[in-house]
Order: sequence, then C-alpha cells, then structure tokens
Amino acid sequence: MANFKSNDRAESETANHANVTRGNRTGEVSDRPHAEPTVGRSNNGILVFLLGVVSTLLLVVLVGGGLYIFTQQRLTQSATNLIPSNNEPQPIAAPPPTQAETSTTAASSPAATTAIDPSLPAPQTLSLQVNHANGTTARLTGITFSDDHITADLTVTNGHRNGIRLNNSHDMVIADNLGNQYNLVEPPNNEDIRIDPNTTLKGKFVFNGRIAPGATTLTLTTNNRFGGNENFSNNPKMTFNIPLQGEGK
Repeated sequence: MANFKSNDRAESETANHANVTRGNRTGEVSDRPHAEPTVGRSNNGILVFLLGVVSTLLLVVLVGGGLYIFTQQRLTQSATNLIPSNNEPQPIAAPPPTQAETSTTAASSPAATTAIDPSLPAPQTLSLQVNHANGTTARLTGITFSDDHITADLTVTNGHRNGIRLNNSHDMVIADNLGNQYNLVEPPNNEDIRIDPNTTLKGKFVFNGRIAPGATTLTLTTNNRFGGNENFSNNPKMTFNIPLQGEGK
C-alpha cells in the first residue's frame, strides 16, 4: 500500500516537473522581443546612396562644363589676338627671281642706291666692246657710283673652245687715273667668274670703294695680273677705258 502511494506521488511530481519545464520554455519564448522588419530601412539606405551618387555626378558635370567653357573662351581670345587687323598694312612678298635672272647675275650689289651726292659722277650709259683673240666678246653697257661701291653692267660671251675665267687670280679690278684700285666683290658661288664654252654671262659686277675725288677716267680689266692675250688663253685679259662725266670729273 505504501509503495503504490509512493509511485503515484512520484508520477505526480514528474508531471508537475514537466509542466514547470514547459511553462518556463513557453515563458522564455513569450518574453523575447519580436524582430522588427528591415525591408524599409534597407530601401531607405539604397535611396540615400543613389541620391549621393547622382549629386556627385551632377557636381562633376557642372565643374567640368565650366572649365571647358572657360578654356574655349581663352583659346578664342588668343586666336583673335593673333589675327591681324584689316586696317594694318600687310607685307607683300617679292616674286621669286626667274631662271634667267639667277643665272646671269655675276655679283650681288650691297644695295641699289642712286648717286645723290653731287660730288659723285652721274650714272653713265655706255656702249663699249672688247673682242679677245680666243673668241671671247665683252660689252660694258653702264656704270653707276655710290658712297661705298661702283657697279658695272657687263655682258661676256665665251666663244672659246674651253671654259674661261675672268677673275682667275682675284685680279678683276677697276683702277682710276690717280692710281687707286677698286677690287671686285666676288660672288660666293663663282669667285673666279667661270664661263662655259658658248655661254653668255650677263650681270652687275660690284667693286668696293667710293671713287676718288678728282678722278677723270677709269679702267676695268679682267685678269689684270696674269691674263693672256693669246688665242689659246683660258684667262683672257680684256680692258675697258671709261671716261667719266658729271661732277666727279
């Protein structure tokens, strides 16, 4: 009898213990706070992020556009400053020399000047000719005077079978009747004045120096020191005697 009660009591205690345990578990579940939904907060964060990105892009576009417009304005102003005004005189390019002018110029004059000093002889038009035994013909057609040089217009035709030189020893000169000598300004590309066979050289031959006051005659001579008079000479010596006119006589 005692054992039966004891078993009933044990079963009752076991049942109560199970109920307490279930009650505690139920209480624990009911006492925990419920988790709030996070979908709305996530959407708000994405929206804020997108607005920040769009704002940044707009700022970059505005700043870049402003810099581009400023740069274009500066370039336009610079280009405008480089364009000459229509009211300013524009330089006119001189036409290039023709082939004939280039090939017939024996020496370049320092400057084309006219005789404005009344003490200088007036420009003279001449018609003087010298024929050499080797077949060379030379014509002196004019002479002018300036403050620092004398210019002679000379045409030479080489009728010799060989090429000739007019300034072979740097001795093509002008001399006056007072004993003064005026040396040739030698062309840099043809210092000895070479002329091929059957070729005509026409040009202005420039001699350094102002003509001496009181001079009345001039002598122009090719190959003055070592020129030859023979028909086989390749360095012909030819002489022009020039009477002076004007105030310089």
